[in-house]
Amino acid sequence: IQNQSGTSSSAIIAGNHFALRESLSVSFGRWLVAKTKTNQKGRFVLLFHVPLLAKPGFNLVKAVSATVQKQSATASFRVVVPRPSASLSPKHGLPNARIIIKGKNFTHKGHIVILFIDPRSSISSVGTIVGRITASASGTINARFTVPHGLKIKHSYTIQVLDIQAAHSLSFTFMTK
Repeated sequence: IQNQSGTSSSAIIAGNHFALRESLSVSFGRWLVAKTKTNQKGRFVLLFHVPLLAKPGFNLVKAVSATVQKQSATASFRVVVPRPSASLSPKHGLPNARIIIKGKNFTHKGHIVILFIDPRSSISSVGTIVGRITASASGTINARFTVPHGLKIKHSYTIQVLDIQAAHSLSFTFMTK
């Protein structure tokens, strides 16, 4: 089997040297992902969906024939999980201003915490929580929150977006006017 190409949700594999017009079962790790037949030359090409619960890293893809001889072939498939990305709008403003953070590739239905941090405060300061949200089923976020009151004017702050389950974080700089 050879991995021909892959995306975040599907992959195309190709195999050869199987028996002619042979029924095959294709598995991805512990999941059965497809059944197919070889052609008159013992080859096949197949599009299958990568299981949503597949672990990042290398996973085994295996094609096994239905015959008593159980011909099989395997290949390694690497699952790559894209890192979260987001945008902040606006990037400056007064205390009590409304801010929007939009992003993607967060943990599906995962818990997201948004912190407002003064980088000049003590090293033990974790900042002020300004938002707790849940990412969508597809891993997107669309958070609206208010800049905390009592901030210093013309001062740079850090807004940190934490994806709790994935242990990923993104940081933005916000300047008070």
